[in-house]
Amino acid sequence: MKNLFLYIYFRIAKAYRNIFGIEDAPGYLLIQSCFSWGLLVLVSTICSYTLSIETLVLWELGLKINKSLIIVTALPFALFYIFAERFMGDLKLRYKELEKKYHNEKLTWLKGILVLLFIVFSLVSFIMALRFCK
Repeated sequence: MKNLFLYIYFRIAKAYRNIFGIEDAPGYLLIQSCFSWGLLVLVSTICSYTLSIETLVLWELGLKINKSLIIVTALPFALFYIFAERFMGDLKLRYKELEKKYHNEKLTWLKGILVLLFIVFSLVSFIMALRFCK
């Protein structure tokens, strides 16, 4: 599972690097490097899936999700993102290792589409869970 998430991180960071060309950035608010954006999108995606599951489970128990539950659920993900260097090491170095590992992979376009669908479906699943569990 860890390898899957690292691959998804690599593909997202690679897309940001290719599209925006922001490899090194000072790290101020929105001026982040592609490595930080890749991790932010991955963490947000996993958080959305977690919130979707939480919403469905609470609905089955007869409870509704509220703002405080969303904040409590999102807090560990935010802390992981803030302290990512401690957990993952240097993001740029991690990206370079993954780039070497996946240098000669096949069907990159298909894997890229699957990663994009994984990201888009996370938001769609959370919205649908909120809509379904009124």
